[in-house]
Formats: sequence, structure tokens, C-alpha cells
Amino acid sequence: EIEGLENGINGYLDNCERLSVRECQDNGVLNALTSSSNLKSEAEILLRNVGVYSSCEKSVDASNIDARKKSLEVQEVAARLGEVILSKDLFLMRCADDVVSAFLSANNETKAEAAHIRRQRKLRDSRLSLQEEKLYTILSVNGHSSWGTMYSTISGTIKCDITLADGSKESVGLATAAGYLDNPSEAVRRSAFEGIRDAWAVHEESCAAALNSMVGWRLDMYKRRGLHFLDTPLHQNRMTKKTLDTMLRVVEERSELARRVLRTKAKLLGKDKLDAWDLFAPLPAELAESQEIDGRYTFEEAVQLIKESVGSIDGEMGDFVQLMADNGWIEARKASQKVPGAYQTEFSKSRTPRVYLSDYNGGAAHVLTLAHELGHAFHSWTMRELAVPETYLGMNVAETASIFFETVVSGALLNRTTNELERLRILWAACENVSAFLLNIPARFRFEEQLHIQREKQSLTPSELSSLMEQAWTDQYQDSLATVQPFFWQSKLHFYITGVCFYNFPYTFGWLLALGVYNQRERLGDKFFGAYKALLADTGKLDTEELVLRHLNDDIREDAFWNKSLDTVESIVKEFETQASMVKPIPGPVYDA
Repeated sequence: EIEGLENGINGYLDNCERLSVRECQDNGVLNALTSSSNLKSEAEILLRNVGVYSSCEKSVDASNIDARKKSLEVQEVAARLGEVILSKDLFLMRCADDVVSAFLSANNETKAEAAHIRRQRKLRDSRLSLQEEKLYTILSVNGHSSWGTMYSTISGTIKCDITLADGSKESVGLATAAGYLDNPSEAVRRSAFEGIRDAWAVHEESCAAALNSMVGWRLDMYKRRGLHFLDTPLHQNRMTKKTLDTMLRVVEERSELARRVLRTKAKLLGKDKLDAWDLFAPLPAELAESQEIDGRYTFEEAVQLIKESVGSIDGEMGDFVQLMADNGWIEARKASQKVPGAYQTEFSKSRTPRVYLSDYNGGAAHVLTLAHELGHAFHSWTMRELAVPETYLGMNVAETASIFFETVVSGALLNRTTNELERLRILWAACENVSAFLLNIPARFRFEEQLHIQREKQSLTPSELSSLMEQAWTDQYQDSLATVQPFFWQSKLHFYITGVCFYNFPYTFGWLLALGVYNQRERLGDKFFGAYKALLADTGKLDTEELVLRHLNDDIREDAFWNKSLDTVESIVKEFETQASMVKPIPGPVYDA
């Protein structure tokens, strides 16, 4: 089937290549544009199908040579497709408004491109000549994109040496090692943390070369286009610099909420301050055991829990969760060769989603991660009847449904238990978001911001990159951590995704936006779910400021919107602190050293 798809793609490419700007300038301009558009859509669907399949295979087994080869082939064909459709794209960027209007009114397929073309026309002054744009697309395969491929290969094949609680030693892949970071034993967590650190240290020069080259490539392109390095991520997220600045400032002003969470966790863990390897630590086992609390959920139990939780909002969401499980569209098995992480993807031809988790271990945090990815999948599912161009999302609004699902599941867990320690365990897991989105994500943003500023002057050595990361963590976490994570610039996949830069602030944005949506439930009552689906359907069509104004009647350029969501966060933090204060201290150290 894959070979057949590739033959189809190549056929579409051959047809697309016959369409040029010169044709578009003839009398048949409209026919040339519409036929080019139709061919592009069909080719992209086929190409994405092959790409998603090979990517999924590679995620399940990073050593799968065939999947890695197929991914490279997809990149090459995608570059060729991008090259041959540039004529049409550049023409529509630069042509007169009446030509665009005629194109959009030609048929339903072209009409569906309206929002995408409107956004692209904002970039008209930063586009290079057709020949330069084609050259950039061709060279990116073996230039810019290849560094990300190299990183994926390294991350999927390196081994981490870890000492387990019984003293035995294991050499495991990154995904398995990361799974030990929420182990009840501090000794195991620390061993996993140091094992991951030491495994990456062997590759620090390679990672530094990759990061320098990727950022350098982008900066060279931005310079030629006359862009600032934040212009592209802001455009991709369909938001203004004012909105970003407002959100970051308000988050910084209220970041003490997250440090309060970490101090409370440190107290319960029997420590003066948390260390970096404690950030994913579970509620102390001694506390749970004293009340016979089972802190783990089987995969089947987690699916049922999520189904019931979101189904309480509307049965359609619960039915969807069951559909995902029944069809085997969730990959959560344990395997040493799996690529670490969690994500949702979609097969474009069938418009069916898939969810991937590298190492589901049954902890509350992993249940919430599963809910998060199923939320992404539901977002995709609700848009399956829309034309493909109407489903292109900015990353910031792509988090709307995922964090909504996560918030609903967390809230449902709290509502269904009266056991104080069970409530504490749930709040413990939920508060991971508070520290992640108010401290860790801003630290990533500040690191990447400084990386771009410094890279404009020179390449950075591994030690310089570690210093930048250490400073970013120290600025955000301040006195709430005893140790930080200088090697985070190596271990975090998001810095090495070549198609997207600043893969960080959209998470905090999406989290706070989702809380804003969640807070509308009481106001809208029975009308909430319909309004919620309408908002999701518009995420691919509207700029972010307009989306929030239309569906939530709020202005995200102002402090008030973000503060309302952070008021909700503060209530969660206060409840966590209250529950923690009710716990009787356990004599002696909570964890082994």
C-alpha cells in the first residue's frame, strides 16, 4: 500500500510541475490555480499518510531501519512537493486581491483555503524570489532537517545505566529510563536522572553541533527575509507579540504559585528543597500505604476513568474515548526501543487519530498524560468533516482540547473521593502542571530566546549551552530547587524539532486558555458542549485573538484574561497546600538517600 501511495504522490508531483507562474500569468490563470490546488491537497494527504505510518513505526522501535529509511524518503518527497507548489503559493501571496477572490470562489475546495491564504499573504513582504524559495526547500532536506533526524536516531538508540531499588543494575533506553523519574525511591529517581545525564554527555558535541546548525540556519533565513526570530513562531501560532508579552509578564508576576507547590512537595518528601530528579516524584509511598491507597491504574482502568470523566460533560466525548480503545488506536505498551514521549497524530486519508505513550506506568501523572493526548485526538475527531486546510492549527490552540480533557479528569478524580490522602495524591499529580507551565516552560522559552541572541554572534560550546540552561532554570525556579538540570538542552526533544521553533510558550498559552474555556461551563450550562465544539471547529480558521473574542468574549491582549485563569490555578494550589497540611508527618526520612 505504501508503494502505491508513493506512486500516486509521484504522479501528482509530475502534474504539479507542469503548473508554473508563467501559466498563471496566461488567460487560464484560474484553471491553473484551481487544478494546482486540488493536486496539492491530494498529494499532501497521501504523503502525510505515509509519513504518519513510518513515524509511528519509528516511535515504537527507534532501531527499525525500514521505518527510518521511509521517514527520510517522506522528507525528500515532501521537499519536492514543497518545491513544485511554490509557484502557486507565491503567486497567491503576491497577486491582486481580485485574483485571490476569484480563486476562493471557484469551488468549495478553494474556498476552504481562505483562512490559510489570508495568513500567508501577511508574509508577502518577507518571501524571497521563487528560485531562492525553491533552493531553500531543496537544501533543507540534507541541511536543516537532517540535524533533527540525527537527534532522533541518537535519542532512540542510546542506553542509560540505572541502579534499581534492589541494587540490581539495568541498561535501558531513554523512554524506560524516563519512566523511573517518578519512582517512589529517591535513589532510583536520582540514578535514572544521572543515567540520562551521563548517556547524553557522550553525545554533547553532536547535540551542540545540531542545535547550532539548526538555529544558525533559521537565523540566516530570517536575516534574508527581514524577520525577527520571534516573528515566525508568532505567525505559526496566529497571535501578536503584544499577546505573548502580556501572557509571559502575568505568568512571571504569579509564578510564585508554582514555587509554593514545589516547597509543599519538598516538605512532604522530607526534604528542605527538591532536587531536579524530584520534579516527577509521586506522593510518598509511606503516606499512601498508611491509608491503603492504590496509587496506580491499569491501562484499562485509566481508559474507563477518562471515559466516565469526560462523558459527564457530554456522552459524545466518553463514547469517543471508548472508540479509541476499542479500535486499538492507543499505543501505550512498554518496550525498551520506544522513542520517549507522548503525542497524538492522525492518518489524513481516513481522518482517524492515533495516540502514542512511550511508557505508561499507571501513575496519576500518566493517567493525566493519557487524558491529555486523548483530548488532542478528540479535537482532531471533531474536525474530521472539515476540509483539510481548515484543520491547520496553531500550536497554542492545539492544546485547547488536550488540557481541557486533562482538567476535567483531574476535577472528576477530586469530586469522586472523600479520602483526604487520595485527594492529596490527585492534587499532587495535578500540580505538576502548575510547576511545568509556570516555571519549566518559561525557562525553556528564556533559554531558546538567549540561544538565538547568542547564536547571532557565534556558535556555542556544550558548556556554554549548559550555562544558558542553568541560568534559565535558576531564574525561574529560584530557591525552590536545590539542583537544576543544565543538560536539559540535550534531553528535551522539543529543541530539535526542525519544523517548529519555540516549541514552548504555546503550552502555557494553551493551558491557561483551556482553563478559561473550562470556566465557562457553569455560565453556559447545557449550551456549553455545543459552544465548546464550535470553538474547536474554528481553531483552524481564526486568528487567536479573534477566536477568544468570538467564543469567550475576552481580550487575550489584556492582563484580565490571564489573571482569571491563574485565579483558578491559585485555588488548586491553595487546596493542595490545605490537604498537605492535614497529613501527619512520618518519622524519619521519607525517602532513601
